[in-house]
Amino acid sequence: MRLASAQGDKEALKKQLADVERQIENLLDRLVETEKASVVAACEARIDRLEREKLVLSERLEKTAPPKGQLEDCIELALKFLASPWRLYKNGDHAMRQLVLRLAFSRPLRYFQNGMYRTPKFSFLFQILRAKFWLKKNRDGAAGEN
Repeated sequence: MRLASAQGDKEALKKQLADVERQIENLLDRLVETEKASVVAACEARIDRLEREKLVLSERLEKTAPPKGQLEDCIELALKFLASPWRLYKNGDHAMRQLVLRLAFSRPLRYFQNGMYRTPKFSFLFQILRAKFWLKKNRDGAAGEN
C-alpha cells in the first residue's frame, strides 16, 4: 500500500512539475513579446519563483520513491531474529535485547513472588510457529508409528 501511495504521489508531483515548466515557457514567450520594463520585471520575478518551485518539486520527486534495496535491509533483521532469537538476545546490546523481548512476547514477562517467571504470553508469530511445529511433529510421529 505504501509503494502504491508513493507511486501516486510521484505521478502527482510529475504533473505539478510539468505544469510549472509549462508556466515558465508561457512566461518566457510573453517576455520575448513584450517591450514594457514593468512587465519584463514582473515576468522575471515570476519565473524566478517558478524555478524555485521547480527545484522543490524535483527534490520531493526524488524522495518519494523508496530507494532500491530498502526492503531487504528492513527484512534482514527479522529473518536473523527468526533464525535464532536467542543468539540476538545473547550477543546484542540492551536495545537489541529489548527488541527481542518485544518481538517474542505479547506482554512483558511477569514474576511470581518467589522470583520465578510466570508462563509467558508469546507473540502471534511464535504462536503460529509453535502450531506449525506441533502439526509437523504430530504428522511425522503418526507416520513413524505406522
